[in-house]
Parts: sequence; C-alpha cells; structure tokens
Amino acid sequence: MKKYLFLLVVIAGAETLYSQSILAWSQTIDSNLLYSATGNVPSTAGNIPVSGPGRRMMWYADKAAFRVGYVAGSNWDKDLIGKFSFASGYDTKASGDNSTAIGLMALANGVSSTAIGNMLTASGANSVAIGNSSLSSGAGSTAIGVNTTASGTNSIAIGVNTTASGANSTALGCYVNTDGKSGSFLIGDYNSTGTITTPDRANQMVMRFSQGYKFLTDNTNVIMAISPQAVNIGKNLWTGGNTDITGNLGIQGNTYTMGNVGIGMGNPSAKFSLATNGEELAGTVPSKIFKTYSGVLGTSAGSEIKLANFGFKSGNWTSLGIGAYRYNGADGWQNASIVFAYDVDNTSGAGSYFALCGNGNFGIGTVAPGAKLHVAGNILASGTITPSDIRYKTDIRPMKEALKKIMSLSGYYYSFKKNEFPDMNFDSKVQCGVIAQDVEKVLPEVVYTLQNGYKAVDYSKMIPLLIEGMKEQQEMIDRQQKQIDELQRIVVALTRR
Repeated sequence: MKKYLFLLVVIAGAETLYSQSILAWSQTIDSNLLYSATGNVPSTAGNIPVSGPGRRMMWYADKAAFRVGYVAGSNWDKDLIGKFSFASGYDTKASGDNSTAIGLMALANGVSSTAIGNMLTASGANSVAIGNSSLSSGAGSTAIGVNTTASGTNSIAIGVNTTASGANSTALGCYVNTDGKSGSFLIGDYNSTGTITTPDRANQMVMRFSQGYKFLTDNTNVIMAISPQAVNIGKNLWTGGNTDITGNLGIQGNTYTMGNVGIGMGNPSAKFSLATNGEELAGTVPSKIFKTYSGVLGTSAGSEIKLANFGFKSGNWTSLGIGAYRYNGADGWQNASIVFAYDVDNTSGAGSYFALCGNGNFGIGTVAPGAKLHVAGNILASGTITPSDIRYKTDIRPMKEALKKIMSLSGYYYSFKKNEFPDMNFDSKVQCGVIAQDVEKVLPEVVYTLQNGYKAVDYSKMIPLLIEGMKEQQEMIDRQQKQIDELQRIVVALTRR
C-alpha cells in the first residue's frame, strides 16, 4: 500500500489529487498546495522516500518532519530525523525531537534544540546555537556568536570565543570563560593576545575593559567612571562590607562604608588600611596606615587613630607615621595629639617625631610637650627674636640686687641621664649650665614646672639679671677707682714733702 507521494504535478485549475489508500495526501485548490496526514505520528515510523546524499524537499509524514536543501551524507536518513523536526540548508541535521537546524552544517541534536548558522551544534536539550562554530551542549543553554560554547546547564555564551561552562553562568563579549564557576557572570572586551579572563569563585561578576568603564544616568551625568588610572565617583559611595582597592579612587560625593576598607591589600582588619607591600603586618609591629577602634579617641592606650609604620621586617627598621591619640599627661588620658613620627627601630621613642596637642602645645622630639614649643634636642637658628615693645608691658619696675642674686647662683659642668630619659633626646656631650631648683630659689621668674613635674630654665630671661648685675658691679668698680685715684693723689702729695 502506498503511503507517500513521490511526484506531484500541479496543473492550474485541476481538481483534488489523491493517492490510493494512503495515510498522507496532497491537495491543490486554486493553486494552493496542502500536504496532510491524519492523526499523530505513529510510535514506529515507516521508511522515508529516499536516503543518502542529494538535493530534495521532503516531508516525512511518520515523524511530521520537513527537509529542504542538500544533504551530503546520512543526516536526512530515517534514524537521524527527529519527530516534529525541521532542517534546511546544506548538510544540516535535526535529530532531536522538536529540533530545528538551518544553515550550513548546522546540527540540532538535542530535544527541542535549535541550531541556526554555520557549522554549529545544539546538542543540549532545549538549547540554542546561533552564529558560526558555536556549541550549546548544556541543557537549556544558549550560544550565540563566533566560537562560543555554552556547556553549563542554563548557561549563556554570547560574543567571540566566550565559554559559559558553569551552571547558570553567563559569558558575554570576547575571550571570557566562566571556568565551571556556577552563577558567575563575565563580560570582556576584545584583546589582540586572546588572553582568557576567568572568575575566582562561583556567583562572581567579572568585567574586563582595557579603557575602563563609565556609568551615566543620561548623556552628560556621569555617576562613576573607571579608567586604567583611577576610579572617579560623581555621587555618594556607600558600601556595606569590606572595600578592596588596588588603584586610584576619586569620589566627588560622600563615602559610606559599614565594613573595612583596604587599599593595596586584601582582608583589612582595620576600618581603613593601606599597604604598599600587600601586607598589613611588618614583623611584629602593625603596619596599619589608618586605624580607629571606636570612632572616637578612647580613654586608654590602644585607642589611637594612626597613619603609620611602613618598614622593613628584620633588624632595625625605618617607619613613618602620622597618628592622633591621647597621651598620658598629668591629668591622665585627656590631651589629644596629632603626631608625625619617624622611628629607626622597633623601640618606642628611639626615633624622632613632632606632636601638636589639643592644648596648643607643639613638641619636636617629644609627644608630650610641656610648653607651646617643646624641643627635645638642640635648636639651630640664625637668629631669634622676642617681643619686647614697651607698649606690650605694664607694671615696669627696676631690677634690684641683681649682683647679689647672681652671687647666689652657681654654674656647673654635667651630663644628662640619656638612657633614663630617651624621650628627651638628650645630647651625649658634657653640658654646662645651672640647676633649676637652685635658680628657682633666687629667680623664680625664669623657672617653669612642666606637666610631667620636671623643671626647666629660660636662660634668655637671665640676661636682664646679668645686665643689671654688671651695672651694679661697674658702679662698685667706679667707686673703687675713685678711691684708688684719691689714695694715689694722697701718696704723691706725701712723697713730695
């Protein structure tokens, strides 16, 4: 019994043509052509009209499949035709049920798969391959472009030489590969070297653009721009976790972060950390560049805000730091300071530094200045001046008994206890001077008691005492000279008699 119509000749105005006792039939009415078969496809399909290579247009009724074009081999043979499939073009294959293959050597092997283009394959169930030399092998995957591969379940690969191998992953652009990382999302630009970019972990978004990024709300309003040199943010920045930055960051608005920020390093332990060697610790000394524990200066050691400690790891090392902290002065942890320090080894106070305290005192070589300017060490200057205009002064009184006071003072040679007071940065040379406690008994105006209880002498203020003492001494010399002159006159007169 004949089931298929091998040759149909349509004559204008002809009546309906039927084959005898067939399951599939054709009909022409008013130049319209219909191929039809009753019922669903059978469970066991019969033979096709023709097999092997050749040019043809063929409807395979037992599988409700259609083929048109040229086949070079067996791709259109019975066993390689899927139910309800469609294939057209050059040597295409639609072997999966409900599949579609269109183009040049396009292969739709998966159930409900679609392959459209040149030498590509859609082998995964419900997969789509479009373009040139692409492959969609994962179930529910999509590969579009040139040499794209979507092998992960529900993966998407679009562009040139992109691969989405992780389940539910996406690869867009050029030369990116999700590298089996599920849920990852990659976008890449073209690069002449063909270098492939991959994610570090699952569910990660990675973007590679050699000339940076720009985010706009309209044609002129740039919210954020990222170039190879810097990150520029035109509005506020808010982060809820750690922020790692290895390049420049420019922000024109406010910045909010609930986690730690690390620049030049990963996994920062402080609210803000900066490192040039990628490490937060150098030896046993923290190299945290900026650190705060509570948002405000605490009332105990360790609550400092620091920008500090670049250095070497072994032996004596050099560090540079800026910090704000409270130092243990006479009133405890009360006086906040801003300190710039340079340390030459791992011991506190072995280097040099200066400090600006909340009480207005400024210290060089000391972090606890006891005066408006406190220098722990020698001062070299080409000149010094002191305000002395009479218009500044009141209650002006002459200095009396200056010579007597001078005679009550004593000068000494001595050496400082350098090892006992390293913070004072004492000179190791033999010194000469006075004792503050002795001077205080005679001339208390030139002696000061520092916040640490130690005393200091203003040597420059002893000059007026020396001036008046010299004047008093000169008056005594003048009187004695008159007496000597008178005695000499008397002696001469007596010798002439």
